[in-house]
Amino acid sequence: MNPLTMSSLAALAAASVSLPSAAQPPAPTTMQTTTEADGAIPDIIVQARRRDEGLQSVPLAITALSGDALRSQSVVTVQDLGQHIPSLTVSGNLGRRDTVVIGIRGQRNLLPRLSYDAAVGVYFAEVPIARPYGLNASLYDISSVQVLKGPQGTLFGRNTTGGAMLFEPNRPTDDFGGSVELEYGNYDHRMVTGMFNLPVSDTLAVRVAGRIAKRDGFTKNILTGKRLDAVDNQSFRASVKFNPTPDIENLLVYDFYHSSTSGQSVYLRALRPGGVVSRLFGPGGTFGDIASELAAQKERSPRRVALDGVGPSKVRNQGISNRTTITLSDDISLKNVLGWRKVKSQDTTDLDGSPLPISRPFQTANIQQLSEELQLQGKALDGALSYIVGGFYFREWGDDITYGTSLNIPIPLGPGAPINTLTNPRSSGGYGRSESESLFAQLTYEIPGVAGLKATAGFRYSWDKRRVEISPADSLGCRFERTAATPAGLTPCLAIGRASFSAPTWTVGLDYQVSPKTLLYIVSRRGYRSGGLNIGSESFAELKPFLPETVTDVETGIKSDWLLGSVPVRTNAAFYYSSGKDVQRTAQIIPERVTTTTLNAASTEIYGAELEVIVRPTSGLSLSGYFSWDHARYKKFITVSGDFSNNRFSFTPEVKYGLTVRYETELPSIGEAAATFDYSWQGRVEFGDINEVESYQSSYGLANARLELNKAGGSPADIALFVRNIFKKEYANSGTAFQNALGFTSILPGEPRMYGVQVRYSF
Repeated sequence: MNPLTMSSLAALAAASVSLPSAAQPPAPTTMQTTTEADGAIPDIIVQARRRDEGLQSVPLAITALSGDALRSQSVVTVQDLGQHIPSLTVSGNLGRRDTVVIGIRGQRNLLPRLSYDAAVGVYFAEVPIARPYGLNASLYDISSVQVLKGPQGTLFGRNTTGGAMLFEPNRPTDDFGGSVELEYGNYDHRMVTGMFNLPVSDTLAVRVAGRIAKRDGFTKNILTGKRLDAVDNQSFRASVKFNPTPDIENLLVYDFYHSSTSGQSVYLRALRPGGVVSRLFGPGGTFGDIASELAAQKERSPRRVALDGVGPSKVRNQGISNRTTITLSDDISLKNVLGWRKVKSQDTTDLDGSPLPISRPFQTANIQQLSEELQLQGKALDGALSYIVGGFYFREWGDDITYGTSLNIPIPLGPGAPINTLTNPRSSGGYGRSESESLFAQLTYEIPGVAGLKATAGFRYSWDKRRVEISPADSLGCRFERTAATPAGLTPCLAIGRASFSAPTWTVGLDYQVSPKTLLYIVSRRGYRSGGLNIGSESFAELKPFLPETVTDVETGIKSDWLLGSVPVRTNAAFYYSSGKDVQRTAQIIPERVTTTTLNAASTEIYGAELEVIVRPTSGLSLSGYFSWDHARYKKFITVSGDFSNNRFSFTPEVKYGLTVRYETELPSIGEAAATFDYSWQGRVEFGDINEVESYQSSYGLANARLELNKAGGSPADIALFVRNIFKKEYANSGTAFQNALGFTSILPGEPRMYGVQVRYSF
């Protein structure tokens, strides 16, 4: 039996309330900056090791952006972050734009379905978000976004083989105030954002924030006349901070998001001659000629599509984070983090990007999660030893079902064999449940005799359980185990799959504070992504569990603040090597029908480098830039479709770089003026790990700009003009990689040029 249970954690958390306390208040967990003299670059407080530390003193590769930095660079979605952070890729999901797919250093999330886990852990207010529905629209009233690169398997646990993204909302403060912001732009873009902070008493403070956003679609479906890629969402957040004593703090955060649109665009880019789709939908075929549709689409702009299967897209996402911190003494504190989230989603996507009935899935999800984490943090040996120990429990359950019409009956593919052109509505998926339990500890020790030298060691052990209950069916009856010998399929039509997994993860490293402004470090970590079950299975062979994925890395780096003459400069550089075992990848399989399944298909090797630079030539001028090189290849990658060893990773550009220039100046009697320009570039991106012809986005760059007049005329009003994608670059946000399996590539286009004006009034 596992040594950790939900009840034991809850009991320990409850018991901790009665423990004695001392005079130190709990440390805040919001973004802060340290004060620096002489125009030096301020440090940023981060929580990469689950405690407050200066970014420059943490021996890990981290990029952190404050809420002010997000605003000054016009970062309004999670996807925008990909233009500002090295080794980070954020692409849209083909089903909906407000649900993103995140990758760090080549480790990328799989489909957001219930039975698949992430490679990059996402945390909001310290609570993990298992399903990222609506995440792309969460960047308002944010204190910080922190991106941790490389496996984080000790302090953040399972499903962080690539890294972790930490979103921290602004906390209630002891100051009365608020703000209202109005934004208007092209495509009739309208957005209202508000915040109100109320200190109710010396021990209680409340903060509420919300946003309403609407925008017309920038793509027209010529079959229906409807605009696609519109925005229509509402979000709300309420936070309550309660300090019953100087030593106890409770922070409760509730967030809500709702979106309802007419769907998003996808367009057909290419066909493979002789492929399944070309053979089923050839000239004179019953269902139409796909080659003619491709030719017609190439004559149109990507902003004009002909789709028969796109439909409404809706999501409702709400969650609670409750954090209790108790200061037990000057050196010891106890923290409990309780989280809950519920997601309901539905969308209809025309995956083939054409008016033909090829692939039109309707997906629904109704999923809940519950998590509980208890941490004990402290120092010992006169401060030479820092430690954190704890336990974690996570449970997720719900329904994840796909309905629709696609190539889903037996398709004989042998030479000269007839191809059945009938399409047959079907359903797949069902109910799923997962549980995870873990224990962890990490120690950092100041080695005596060598000032500034520290050693860190951490260990975690995780236990995971999975269960799915599925009843795939179509108009002919049960699809599970349907064969020529058993045409009725499984009777009764209910298949149950179960699996259990466990694995250790660890961290070991050395860091050396060479001087107060320079840190050297080397660290090795192992990350773990839980195994699972394919919820879309239609046979017991497909229902066989896929194994956990492990990634082990070595990272070395330097963080340094220095002067170029009298000019402050910050340079943070990291170099890494990682290898993966039993790497999980999705593949389209057509033994007798089309299906997408997850396999332990690969072993991997990734190495690269990252550089971030900030320069402050004058008091009002700031230059910042980044560069990343990620060489991600498969050492071994074999599926039933072939051997794809040495292929490039999907959605992982080998090179990325970016530059931001910002100038601020005081204009007497007018206000505080600022101008920001940023440019980012990324290399070629493959849409699939099989690296198919036409299934890629070639290298491209995006430029953005922003002009601000803050405290206009001495008032509390801020005015800004912004433009994103200045040069109207057409690019693919995401795309399918179905050339090998089905014989086509379809594209989710990126956003066109967006511009507008913002007015914010603070009180």
